[in-house]
Amino acid sequence: MIKSRSMAVIASFLMLNGCGSYSEDSSAVTVQSENSSVIMQSDSSVSYITSDRREVTNSEQQEEKKADGMQIVAGDKHFSVTLESNDTVTELMEMLPLTLDMSELNGNEKYYYLDTSLPSLPENVDHINEGDIMLYGDSCLVVFYDSFDTSYTYTKIGHIDDTSELADTLGTGSVTVTFEMDGRNDT
Repeated sequence: MIKSRSMAVIASFLMLNGCGSYSEDSSAVTVQSENSSVIMQSDSSVSYITSDRREVTNSEQQEEKKADGMQIVAGDKHFSVTLESNDTVTELMEMLPLTLDMSELNGNEKYYYLDTSLPSLPENVDHINEGDIMLYGDSCLVVFYDSFDTSYTYTKIGHIDDTSELADTLGTGSVTVTFEMDGRNDT
C-alpha cells in the first residue's frame, strides 16, 4: 500500500513537472514528458526511456546561422559576413539580394540610403572596426573598410570575416556592392 501511494505521489510530481501524460496498468506507471518517459514498476524500480526527440545544441545553432549567412560581393571579391542576431538583420535578410551603388564617406566607409526603413536599436559603439557593417539611423546601410573611434550611434548588422582585401576592393569613390545570401556551411 505504501509503495502504491509512493508511486502515485512520484507520478503526480513528474506529471506536474513537465508537459506530459501518464498511463497506468497493474504492473507499471508510465509518465511521459516532451523529452523522456519514466516507467515506475510495482517493485519500486524506475526505468528511464529517452525519446528520439533531440535538443538543438549551440554548435548546431551556429551552423544554422552560418548556413543562413550573408556575403557581400564587390567586383570579383566575395566577403563572408558573420551576422548579429537582431530584428534589423532579420528584415535585411528578407530583402536580399540587394545590389547597391554605395557612396564614399570620410575615406573609411561606403554607405547607401535604403528606400525602406529597418528596425533599429542604435547604440554608441565607441569604436568601428574594419569590416563592420552597420545601420545608421533606420535606413543608411554602412560598410566600414577602416578602423577608427566614433561618437556616432549605429545598429550592428555584422562583421566581414576576412578583411585582408576589403579596402583595396572597395577603393575610392562609389562602388557597386551586392548583399546576398551565403549558403556556406564549411567555415
